[in-house]
Amino acid sequence: VPVYNVEQYLEQCLQSVINQKYRNIEIIIVCKDSGDRCSLICEEYAQVDSRIVILHQEEGGIDVARKLGVEYASGKYIGYVDGDDWIEPEMYGKLLEYAQIYDVDVVESGAIDSGVTGEKSRRPYIEEGCYKGKDFVEKIESKILYVGVFFEHGISPYMWSKLFLRDKLLKYQMMPGIVNEIQDDTMVSLPLIAETKSVYISHDCYYHYR
Repeated sequence: VPVYNVEQYLEQCLQSVINQKYRNIEIIIVCKDSGDRCSLICEEYAQVDSRIVILHQEEGGIDVARKLGVEYASGKYIGYVDGDDWIEPEMYGKLLEYAQIYDVDVVESGAIDSGVTGEKSRRPYIEEGCYKGKDFVEKIESKILYVGVFFEHGISPYMWSKLFLRDKLLKYQMMPGIVNEIQDDTMVSLPLIAETKSVYISHDCYYHYR
């Protein structure tokens, strides 16, 4: 969870991660001082939940924060939640279930655009299911970026709608420089998926994107 200048949203975010029905997680907060109460809020939560670890970020943006978190992480799988968003209680339990049942390197899910005017679900444009190897090449590969309508990605580039096998994620998340200079999500998630050819696509929506 990268945290910077999100004081008014942070408690809702952290509470949603703590409240995951799947309990066997480590919660890594990467906090960069923004002069507000974010650091204090993180410390308060760490005192009441032993699964929380706080890493302090001196400089750089969200890509630097994600690198620090992934490098520290000891889990087999990695998920991302931005500090101003929040997630449904069953999110990581369900994504992990798909990863294990179908033995895939990435699980993609939908999201819920949540704003002051209401909420709207946003689902992948590719049919729900498991795609690996030859099946991935035939049904997914040519549609990752574009399925025929403007701004409809076959697989969204967003990091936060996915669960990643850490061993496969490291190659792209830990690339120096280029990730942050171009577009952090896209330069990690899409090349990783294209290389591994191993993804489960769920149309369930668990992530609230503010």
